[in-house]
Amino acid sequence: MENLLQQNMVTVSRPILNRQEECGVSGNFTLPDYCADISSVMSCHLTPHLQHRQWSGDRLLIDGVADVRVLYLDESRTNVHSVEFPLSFSVECKADCPSDAVPVSVDLRARYINWRVISSRCIEVRGAVLLDITALSTEEMCLYETTCLELEAKTCNVTVSAPACATEKIVTVNEQLDFPQTKPAAEMLLGGHCCTEVTECRVLTGKAIVKGNVHIHQLYTVSEEKGTTDCLDFTIPFSHILDVEGATENQLHSIHTVCLSDTERCLVGPDGSNTVLDVTVKILLQLCVWDEESVSLLLDAYHTRHPMTPVFKEFTHNRYLGHKSENVMIPAPMELTSGAVAEVIDVCVSPTDYEVTAKGLVAVFSGRFQIVSIVRDADQRIQCLQKYEDFRIDIPCNGDLVNGQLTVLNVRYHVEENCVNLQIQIHCVLDMYQQCCFRIISGLDLQDNCVYDENHCNLLVYYASPGESVWEIGRSCHASAKNICEENALTEDTVQVPMLLTIPL
Repeated sequence: MENLLQQNMVTVSRPILNRQEECGVSGNFTLPDYCADISSVMSCHLTPHLQHRQWSGDRLLIDGVADVRVLYLDESRTNVHSVEFPLSFSVECKADCPSDAVPVSVDLRARYINWRVISSRCIEVRGAVLLDITALSTEEMCLYETTCLELEAKTCNVTVSAPACATEKIVTVNEQLDFPQTKPAAEMLLGGHCCTEVTECRVLTGKAIVKGNVHIHQLYTVSEEKGTTDCLDFTIPFSHILDVEGATENQLHSIHTVCLSDTERCLVGPDGSNTVLDVTVKILLQLCVWDEESVSLLLDAYHTRHPMTPVFKEFTHNRYLGHKSENVMIPAPMELTSGAVAEVIDVCVSPTDYEVTAKGLVAVFSGRFQIVSIVRDADQRIQCLQKYEDFRIDIPCNGDLVNGQLTVLNVRYHVEENCVNLQIQIHCVLDMYQQCCFRIISGLDLQDNCVYDENHCNLLVYYASPGESVWEIGRSCHASAKNICEENALTEDTVQVPMLLTIPL
């Protein structure tokens, strides 16, 4: 076989982790002394954050914390209060092989959360966090090409890809934001929502420029005595330069962000009131740069002089095609059961279940949103409206395999007589792949001590039927399929009409 085939080594990517884990969180929380008693819980939100990842042999250990925010009413049932507390969680995943230096992506979201008021000072919470975990490694694969003129080969050219280099860095965004002039001063922050998105990533030689936005939504109390509240929404741009050793300009890449933590507090403005929001957000930027290589796969072979049996193996590979993101708006009306809406206190939208699949030329995000709206009616009564909304988002893509993440950036709304019309802005992120699966030759069993019967003529006439393969005709006649096509002016392997073929021997 050494005289017939030549080995070529090629580096390809291989997923060693691609799974979804559900991790339960639970605990009891007693209110601090400065908090008002609980009369009724309006809503309970769970926001998971990644804290730590570590390889231990073939196991990936993930630690995180779930921030729980409870909005509740006091005995007057006209004031909204908030309390937050953390619940830690950990997950252990087994990979296909030991590794400690592969790109790892972890996307977290709340699966569900339930609560029970034990007493006016204590609440019990039970929920679950979903983790979408992907990790890639590289492996060397041996491919063969023919070196013998008497060996007929059927080949196919494909492009393979593998991670060339990767980097990640924690970036801190710190801003002091003045309240808009239309917003009153804050008496107390009640908590909110923070998320991140990457809007641009440009790979240069040894570096990468990453730009994005931090979206902040914050509910606050204007006057506890009057029970009035208001909301703040800010978009904070950020940019950062990453050092990526081995990267070249405009190289294929993927970029992901994870919000590790966010802290908001009110500061005193120039007028002496709380009109400045101090924001500190820690963001994990994860960049992976890809190499591409064109290779030739040896699909089949036969010898024109000696009997030969090829040995086959499966070649499977997911070629990385690129990374894309897109923002879309989804409408979601919510009707009030009775009475008119006088004020929307807060709206929270979170995806509970969703999946991403490639269908034709689009990637489809499909799942459900949990929508919680806290409103005040015309009689100043506070109501909590909750519904689940099915959604489907189609994003154009050119891959037949996709990984994706979905983030709610913000929620806009306007109030009609007895309805809250929501506009949900969604940030969709895609990594696109092309599936490649072939049966290729991994060896040859050549019977060089046995020779086909010699034919003393130079040409053979063969009657071909429609649908016959020139390759199979050449194999049966021990002749070159390429020479048969050239001799008979054929441009494809399959014979289309009945014809006499001249077979050069």
